[in-house]
Amino acid sequence: MVLLYNIILISAALVYLLILGTGEKKKQYDKIYVVVFSIVLILLAACRFEKGEVDYYRYKIYFLKVSKLNWAQIFHVEKEVGWAILLKLCSYITLNPQIMFLPCALLTVIPFAWFLYKYSEDAPLSLFVFAAFNYFFTANNATRQYVAIGITLIACHYALKRKLIPFIIFTLLASTIHTSALFFFIMYPLCPIPYTKSMPSIYIILTPIILLAFPFIIDYIQQYIYGYYDEGDAGMGGSNKLGFVLPIVLFLFVIIDVLHKKDEPSFRESLNRQNIKIHLYNLNLHMIGLLFVGVACQVFQVTLAGRFAWYCNIGVCLYIPKIAKIFRHKEKTMVKAILLLFALLYFLIFNALGKVFPVPYYFFWDV
Repeated sequence: MVLLYNIILISAALVYLLILGTGEKKKQYDKIYVVVFSIVLILLAACRFEKGEVDYYRYKIYFLKVSKLNWAQIFHVEKEVGWAILLKLCSYITLNPQIMFLPCALLTVIPFAWFLYKYSEDAPLSLFVFAAFNYFFTANNATRQYVAIGITLIACHYALKRKLIPFIIFTLLASTIHTSALFFFIMYPLCPIPYTKSMPSIYIILTPIILLAFPFIIDYIQQYIYGYYDEGDAGMGGSNKLGFVLPIVLFLFVIIDVLHKKDEPSFRESLNRQNIKIHLYNLNLHMIGLLFVGVACQVFQVTLAGRFAWYCNIGVCLYIPKIAKIFRHKEKTMVKAILLLFALLYFLIFNALGKVFPVPYYFFWDV
């Protein structure tokens, strides 16, 4: 357990509860909360130092390798040339590899904060979920992929607006950081597809299909995307199984929510380019469905499916505040407080189990 993490998250939770009690003035404080909490997360990620041959160490070794290459060599060093270019640009500031973690933190946290502020029912609560449900701390371990995820959130913005060309550009840009970002292309056609009562069944049926197909595509995935992982090994350490519970519970909650809706969304309404709210509603629930598929595959040891599902974590951040909408106005404040405390408890358990990265936490200037 890292005490520093508990101090930051408990403080963020207390501040949220304070602004939650301000009633109509809450919106005035939302932006301040998002900005300040984002800065704290950026500094926490940028100032970290890890000992041993962990991902942090491998990132620094690669930085030193890229810093010695000329620009002609950069474009031949690997398939994800965007990552190499980012590190090369950092090397012009200083040859100290620690510098790379600042732009990486900026490219991860800022897109999440911006997207949540723009589209969440409650941006401060969503940003707290981003940290408390371990998404932010996973980025400390899977830095390169989370930079790609951050860029895909810009692509997602254009998907909701039905602007295909910018969506393609930003998705391809993200894929130059991490090839797995090509998975995000599925989000564009999902926006106008209504999440009807039959849709959960489709995601449940999709799970065994992927499980059966995975042995035939694993060689391709390991060759071009996740070549440094042996299937059956990554991400299955003991208490990580606790992380499987949340997406499954949310998926069941979505099923109950959809079944109780009297009017199913119209496909014609969804096709309306101006109806961003319906696109967001559809995509949010589809992300929960895809996250369920990824987690279900992890349960059966197809762990790399869960890595693709990380692109849908933003769906959890968006959906949690929506739970409060099903309650009456007077009860919403209390429900949001309960959701916040649940997220905090979830984090404290993960941290107590030593599953919040990095463990232990060192500031780079103290080593």
